[in-house]
Amino acid sequence: MGNFGENLHPLRTSLNPFTYSLRKKDFPRDIKWPMTPDYGWLDSKKIFMVGGCELTYFSNYLEDKGLITYHTFQNNAPMDPFVEMRSPESQLTSFNPDHVVLSQIQKFRQLVGRHEDNRDSWGKEEQLSSLDSLVSELQWSIEEIRSDIQCPIWVVSHIGTHVPAHGIHDYRGVNNGTGILEFNMHYKIKLYEMARTFSSVYILDADIAFESIGKWPIMELPFIRPHEPYGGHLETEGAQVLAEFFHHQLLVTSKIHSKVKCVILDCDNTLWEGIIREDGLGGISVFGNRLHRMEQLSKRGIMFALCSKNDPEDEELIMQALKSHSDNSGIRFHQAIVTSRINWSTKSSNIRSIAKELNIGTDSLAFFDDNEFERDEVRSSLPEVMVFSDSEIEQAPDWHMFHPSGDLGQDSSSRIQKYKEEKIRKVEQQDFGEDNFEDFLASCGLILEIREPRLDELPRISELLQRTNQMNATLKRMDLADIQALHGSDNSAILIVRLTDNYGEYGIIGVAISNSQNSNLELSELAFSCRAMGRKVEHALIQEVIGLSIDKGMSNISIQVVETSRNHQIIKILSENGFVRESLGEDLLEMVLNLSEFDGGGRVFPPWFQIISPQNLE
Repeated sequence: MGNFGENLHPLRTSLNPFTYSLRKKDFPRDIKWPMTPDYGWLDSKKIFMVGGCELTYFSNYLEDKGLITYHTFQNNAPMDPFVEMRSPESQLTSFNPDHVVLSQIQKFRQLVGRHEDNRDSWGKEEQLSSLDSLVSELQWSIEEIRSDIQCPIWVVSHIGTHVPAHGIHDYRGVNNGTGILEFNMHYKIKLYEMARTFSSVYILDADIAFESIGKWPIMELPFIRPHEPYGGHLETEGAQVLAEFFHHQLLVTSKIHSKVKCVILDCDNTLWEGIIREDGLGGISVFGNRLHRMEQLSKRGIMFALCSKNDPEDEELIMQALKSHSDNSGIRFHQAIVTSRINWSTKSSNIRSIAKELNIGTDSLAFFDDNEFERDEVRSSLPEVMVFSDSEIEQAPDWHMFHPSGDLGQDSSSRIQKYKEEKIRKVEQQDFGEDNFEDFLASCGLILEIREPRLDELPRISELLQRTNQMNATLKRMDLADIQALHGSDNSAILIVRLTDNYGEYGIIGVAISNSQNSNLELSELAFSCRAMGRKVEHALIQEVIGLSIDKGMSNISIQVVETSRNHQIIKILSENGFVRESLGEDLLEMVLNLSEFDGGGRVFPPWFQIISPQNLE
């Protein structure tokens, strides 16, 4: 059994292989899986599935694992992917999927039937031409929806067999064409060639999944319907195998496209040679080149945390070792360390704690450790975390996931300092106690600036919209070019929020983008960084938008919100500011504020803010 990640360097050490420890003799009719992957990291991801009944059990299995699926066949939509993807009535856009799964199995089976019925008369050239037409139509359909849907697309290959009906004579028993197995192979090759033309279209190859556990569909286990020897309807066991394979591939692609926000480092035999508790400062040898390479990452705005199994009182000694080396070499890596976990808890539990403290997803973390046991423990508990050996530290700056996306600008380069300031705030807050939080806010000297952005601030707006999930209403992911176009438009307006206090500057932490349609102000974007959650910055910006809308004589404000498991807080905030919820679909809402019934002129700001705001949207 192979390791799917072994040829994907530098990801090979961070991927759990799709392997099962079972052999033929271990397979009863009722499969009991020895390794069940943790689907929790998917966090209610939405999968839009275009296909027929062949994917029913596949869809059901993913639903059981907590994913949200829309299966066109089960929802009485056309099971033909071409019809569904091009139809104006398609639910594809409104569903706003995280992944799309397409199946051509029903269409391909029509060609398989033609092949068998015309085995001696259907020539090879015509056969290949029919496959070209089928795949070209799929390619064109994918191109058509790319303007609306940017998520990864997965194409399920035909589920074939290594035992053709004509046995060993399959490829010889035809005069002008191909055998059925050849025909299937040609189709797969064309699918792979098509997928290569897109950056995020992948082949979900069921044959590879089955092959990985040493079983083919028509053998002892009912992976597909026994009366469908040339592929077709996945049975429960086959659907389970394919679902686990799909889960693994999602891990692979998520890591390929992920960008690291925080690097978590072991200490002993990772940052230095030796064990600091036993050898002391004089007995360890710091890996200067590793610190230098990590410093390169800190200059890109990547944060660092330490996670080492040592006594908690050793933390001071650890920081002393890093600072001592810094004083001698000029490397300032230790200044990029925002938090640490020096204790005897499991590495995975400490990593979860670090992610919670920094308020970032675990899929934005990279972990380096010299100990293979510790790496495997993290991979098993947190498969979404990118895990590397200590020696790979020196190559890390060259890898794509350590290059933050977009033009990050000044705000991102100072991210490390902002997190350090936040730690000081939390210490000060504790002195006030839980019941006196507003008194603490009043003591912070919070200055809130709400205005139109300067040109040099547009990259930060793009970054905010691209990276924010929890406090993002529309999830449209506008890029820098889109924002630049709106910034110069007469029909649109952009408002940003900047926040400072006694401890430092938060930078741009919120954005609202709007356009006016007659007497309606439509908010096309509303997003906030999690840096300042709890201070009611969101309420202040919404109140400013309300006030400006009243000033301009608008009758209502509306915004379409994509409801996810992570952004419910922004829906709550809109409701608290008078917006009424109206359902447009399963996960699509329209929040509307009727200004004609609105009591007051807006701008009811929390009292702890000093507000600097514009007077109009023009």
